[in-house]
Amino acid sequence: GLRPCVCGRLASTEKGAHEECLKEMGEFAPTERCAAPHRSELPSLDEVMSAKVRVLKWVPDSLRRDWSVALKQCMDRVVEEKTYESWVMLMMLPKVCLSKRKGGKDRRKTNEKNNKNKLAQWLRGEHKELWEDLPKPKYVPPKEPTEETRLSRAETLTREMRFSQANAALTAVGLADDDEDTERKLEALHPRPMHDPSLLDLGEPEEAEVLTPLECVRTLQDLGKGKSAGPSGLSVEHLRAAVEGRAKAKGITESLTRTC
Repeated sequence: GLRPCVCGRLASTEKGAHEECLKEMGEFAPTERCAAPHRSELPSLDEVMSAKVRVLKWVPDSLRRDWSVALKQCMDRVVEEKTYESWVMLMMLPKVCLSKRKGGKDRRKTNEKNNKNKLAQWLRGEHKELWEDLPKPKYVPPKEPTEETRLSRAETLTREMRFSQANAALTAVGLADDDEDTERKLEALHPRPMHDPSLLDLGEPEEAEVLTPLECVRTLQDLGKGKSAGPSGLSVEHLRAAVEGRAKAKGITESLTRTC
């Protein structure tokens, strides 16, 4: 049988990857890592997670090399330094370097150009400036989706091969009312525990299996498209863009494996 290799081509299921791909972890070595910023120069982790920023779903080809280098450096900091600042930098990276802004017909090219400049700033160590340059969007109360809105969203999701989400978009009715009736329905679906959970209830932890870089990449490839990115904005597609293809930084798969 055949399965996708880490390079994107097909390889035999028995071997799992091409021999040259197993030997070669990347086409280029990442640039030298800049000094870690002081905590006062970074936002708090809560500020990063709560920032409302529109992030690109896919990393354009023109950005993949710099994105791979920046992500590798952030993951290496987390593993080697094990500091609060290193986690803040990893979580803020997609929001400051892959942000998506509204524009006209050429917004895609504009976003690529802006984000390429931002990645260059990040690699130079201008983290504080990037965070301060983020747009501060105004809060807009959610509106009940119209039929036109539902059809437009379903069409977009269908183009991305996300058929289950497209089907859900067609029947979307908006957010539930914030009242006691909604609270009762939610409690029926998610009943409260009889007692507060404790780590002692879990028993002795089992010894974790050692994850190899190849297994890590395979897991990324097996995950479905369109997975939620969470509050940090870092998605599966962002990780795939960093570890697949010829534009990846040398050692990126090992860095991702150690972070996991």
